[in-house]
Amino acid sequence: MIRKYLCSLVIILISCQAPAQKKKAAFHSLNSVGIALGENENNGLVQSVNGIKYNGWFAGIGIGADFYFHRTIPLFIDLQKYLGNSNKIILYADAGYNFPWNDKPSDKEVLYYTSYHFKGGIYTDIGIGYNINGSKKPSFVISTGYSYNKLHSRTGVMNPCLIPPCPEQVTNYDLGYGRIVFKAGIGLR
Repeated sequence: MIRKYLCSLVIILISCQAPAQKKKAAFHSLNSVGIALGENENNGLVQSVNGIKYNGWFAGIGIGADFYFHRTIPLFIDLQKYLGNSNKIILYADAGYNFPWNDKPSDKEVLYYTSYHFKGGIYTDIGIGYNINGSKKPSFVISTGYSYNKLHSRTGVMNPCLIPPCPEQVTNYDLGYGRIVFKAGIGLR
């Protein structure tokens, strides 16, 4: 399903090449806060994306803190296309790696496990935004999109036995979280 969204965005980005004035490449930064709405819960996120904007396109590197279900730190590449001469509508796509905030969850989440470890996974976010101030400095940007995070966890449970050491039963889980995200931020040039 993610592949369909990414392919659709690439096709839209290529077909929406609006005639724009040639401009110099310039540094651009977008710092935003938001909320992720999903089946498991609703929680906040913060992101900072920095890169180069040139001729209606933006490419940059972003990092964030995502507090949805299991806290993570996404590190990603961000690609944006500004549509029209006013640069008000923005199509964006992010892809990267999702690092766990902690290798182990808090004690209240462990339950009966004797070992519990997280590893990261993919991070994607695709959506559309609106630049309220257009090309003014600074600008206010709002956006909505679909984000998918993946984590891997390894849990172990010690089985009772008569003669130690007792064997540990290990289970691996792949955790995937799809959710709708709403973000608001300040764009600096």
